[in-house]
Amino acid sequence: MKKIILLLSLSILFYSVSAEKGDVPTMRTLKDVEETLASFGLSEYREEISKLAKGSIHIALMPESDENIPIGASKMGGMPDLPFGTNWLRHEFDSTPLSFICQIDFAEVKPYDKENKLPDHGMLYFFYDCSEKTYWGCAPNDSSDWTVFYFDGDTSQLARRPVPDGIIQEGFFFKPARMCFDDALDLPDLYSSEGKTLTLSDDCRHKYLSLTYKEAPNANKLLGHSDNIQFCMEEECEKETGKTGPWDLLLQVDSNKDCNMMWGDVGRLYLWITDEDLAARNFESVWVVMQCY
Repeated sequence: MKKIILLLSLSILFYSVSAEKGDVPTMRTLKDVEETLASFGLSEYREEISKLAKGSIHIALMPESDENIPIGASKMGGMPDLPFGTNWLRHEFDSTPLSFICQIDFAEVKPYDKENKLPDHGMLYFFYDCSEKTYWGCAPNDSSDWTVFYFDGDTSQLARRPVPDGIIQEGFFFKPARMCFDDALDLPDLYSSEGKTLTLSDDCRHKYLSLTYKEAPNANKLLGHSDNIQFCMEEECEKETGKTGPWDLLLQVDSNKDCNMMWGDVGRLYLWITDEDLAARNFESVWVVMQCY
């Protein structure tokens, strides 16, 4: 009963956060997509745009102290719950601690994974180098500045790790927040690989940009289409890794005020993975790109 109450509370929170942002209403069905396109004056491109809609899992954050977040729950920031024998992740070159960004329990996420792309259990972890250096994901050696890994064991094998002294300073350790999830359909950014295929008139391009533009903060999501701030990232991932893809957005992490999380000038982190690696659960092969305004 407590779990049901918690899920209902998280669901209510998700809609209240969305309402505060004032974004385009969440689209969950192709009918929703068509109605939204019509409201933006894009009905003549309904078929062309709708076929590019992609399922995503939007993430809303609920600030909470680590003491009140159960071990193994999905969360942003705070202290990670790592498998026994796994210590706080560090940089492979100088052993400085990486910042803990988030952990995601796929069992929590699965009910919202309408395209069945993610595992039905296990934990995804993301650590990132938040030092004064900036890693844009535009050079092959940038991959040493993040760690993404998957643990498919039982949550009873997890333990909360204390924060290393090296990151207890502003910008290195983030305030914790619970995650709650909701399924949605996303449309591609005009500057993504799929968005570039759209044959919109100049006037309709402006309408489409108004529809798809997502302001920070809190545009966090799993899967779906990336909310680009700058260039097409799929081409960059292929260039830097040598993998031809196709590439999928695995996770988008926004500049989240509640967590004191800022990427450059109100930017975002984007975690990309190939179809092949996602199907094989090779999450260590993720490529991370940062974009900001």
